[in-house]
Parts: sequence; structure tokens; C-alpha cells
Amino acid sequence: MTAILFVTELQVWPPYGGERLHAYHVIDSLSRGCTVTVLAPQPAADCPLLGQVQDWHDLPGVATSFWRRVIDSRFVVIQRRAWYQALERLLKEVRPQV
Repeated sequence: MTAILFVTELQVWPPYGGERLHAYHVIDSLSRGCTVTVLAPQPAADCPLLGQVQDWHDLPGVATSFWRRVIDSRFVVIQRRAWYQALERLLKEVRPQV
């Protein structure tokens, strides 16, 4: 089975709004035929994806309020050392193919 590491800064649960809904369905679809490890903000315990994926790792320091997200928007490049470290660790542990 193909090993996939899915990384997003979106909080995919509950799946409302365009980007979140899209990310939720991508993870859902991939986990049906692949071994998926997720690096993203930790969802609530009632998220159905938690039972479908191999493992879920929390992405630290993600803005959750609207105004914080605006300030940290994709137009602002901020080095996030914790994200880099989490990604580097998972790449070594999981050794994903995708």
C-alpha cells in the first residue's frame, strides 16, 4: 500500500468552508486506498478521519482566530521552525512515497 504524508495548516474538522471541505475529502479519499499519515491541526475527537488514517500529528502554532489567520496569511512568509522540525521528523519516521 502506498504511504502518503498529508500536510496542511487547515483545521479540517468540522469540514465547513471551501478549503477545509476540500482537504477533508482529499484525506478521506486517500485513506481508503493508501496508508495516510497527517500533519495538521489536531481535530476534535469526533472527527471520522481519525479512525481512517494511520496516524495524526498535530501541527503546532496554527492560528485559529480569523484575525490571526489574516495576519499569518499566505501572503506573509514566516519561518516556522516547529513546522520544519515536525515535517523533518515525520519524513524520517514514516518514509512516505508521496
